[in-house]
Amino acid sequence: MSAREPITRSRATRCLLLNLFLLPGAGSLVGGRRSGWWQLMLLAVGLVCIAPLAAEVVTQLLKVYQSIEGFADSQADVPQYGDVKEQMMTVLRQRGGLAFTGLVVILASYVWALFTGISLMTEAGRAEPPLAEPEAKEEDPFA
Repeated sequence: MSAREPITRSRATRCLLLNLFLLPGAGSLVGGRRSGWWQLMLLAVGLVCIAPLAAEVVTQLLKVYQSIEGFADSQADVPQYGDVKEQMMTVLRQRGGLAFTGLVVILASYVWALFTGISLMTEAGRAEPPLAEPEAKEEDPFA
């Protein structure tokens, strides 16, 4: 394993912000941590777990929108409110557990990314010397 170059405070801050607000794992990779690949994989697995429920919800909402706008081909295609509610509850029962698992996995990815970002900030604090305070010049007010 090769030695990493020391990370600066500004780079560590950018890595933390990347991890939290753009993509978990991206900041870790920029900071030189291999754990970023695992964070990205956790995010991908979580999204795959949520996708079936999201696709079904979008399909049901499109059916309702078509019925409201009159785009349905026949009255048989127009879902009634009770039907839509029952279908959504059935979908939630079928795929809700998987979607909840996906949310937990995504949350775990973000928490791991947060801790990696904090670790990078700590490493940068140790690598850089503390900021020097400017010397206060005493001026004679009577001169």
